[in-house]
Amino acid sequence: MGEAPELAQLLLARIHLDRGETHLAKKTCMGAPDRLESAETPALSYQAWYVLGVIEEAIGEPRQAYRAYLRAHHHLENLRSHLKAEEMKIAFLKDKLEVYEALVRMCLERGDTAANREAAFHYIEQAKSRSLADLIAFRSQ
Repeated sequence: MGEAPELAQLLLARIHLDRGETHLAKKTCMGAPDRLESAETPALSYQAWYVLGVIEEAIGEPRQAYRAYLRAHHHLENLRSHLKAEEMKIAFLKDKLEVYEALVRMCLERGDTAANREAAFHYIEQAKSRSLADLIAFRSQ
């Protein structure tokens, strides 16, 4: 499968999720992250894992949601280091904080422990530093 069918599957999964059809959303999304990883499409892989995390969270599966958000975060960080073209950088700067926000929320919902607070703080700091780095890189060009 190419990128277009996978993107369509992700969009359809988001539509199902918005309509409250969580199990249908999960069924629609399942497999897309792995297929996209094997196709080496990091931008879509990040989105696929993020969508799966949102779905898992909506279903009430916080552990699976957290794992999916971590995979999205991994792809997001790898994607940042491979951006070359200016138009990709501009598109990339939009709406990327959602992964960090989800990870912070998940860490804080896991319980009030020092480890969870530290993990949440780590993601907050990472989001701030990445956003600042992106802004500086964007303005310098």
